[in-house]
Amino acid sequence: MSPNPASVDHLIGSALAASADDLARALTSVDPADRRRLRALDRWYAGFAGQVRARQDLVAEVVLPALAERGALAEHELEAVADQHVLVDELVGHLGDAIGILAFALGEPAAWHARATALAAELADALDDQLAGERSQRHAAALDRDERRAVELEALRAALDGQTRFALPWLMSRLDAGERQVVLDAAPPTTRLRWRSTRLPYDRQFAAAFATN
Repeated sequence: MSPNPASVDHLIGSALAASADDLARALTSVDPADRRRLRALDRWYAGFAGQVRARQDLVAEVVLPALAERGALAEHELEAVADQHVLVDELVGHLGDAIGILAFALGEPAAWHARATALAAELADALDDQLAGERSQRHAAALDRDERRAVELEALRAALDGQTRFALPWLMSRLDAGERQVVLDAAPPTTRLRWRSTRLPYDRQFAAAFATN
């Protein structure tokens, strides 16, 4: 099977948006007094935030410069993408602070729960908007073969090398069997073994954070 050069990045973007939706729902339902679950959410969120920022860096450092050089996006479109990235980065930071304050009882629970819930909903909407914008602007179609390959390799690097015990099992947990095979076909041969070794610890972490057990 020969993977579509743009598919891994697309899968990661979709996985981030889906996870943000799950987080927004989890924060809506969590009891502000449930410190154990909130601390589990805080730990899970640290890994998720790292993945959001890794993909933001990929788009900013690899995709946008290539699109700008080829004139595939107008100046106002590039500025809109940059503004969206600033918004996402700010939301990621503020939400992490809010969850941490809740998890370690550093502020008034009801107020910080309301703030975390609102920020999570904003982040989910922002990631949905960003992904929709990338699709409508046909980022992958505007890149040549070498540029698409660079995006593929950088997307894999972020997913496989960063936060080893979180990144790979998180991504694979969001994919169906066919999508997992796309990632495995594009990744180094040792990836399948790494996934097996990190899958169960991640599943336990996710279950504790999202109360699925």
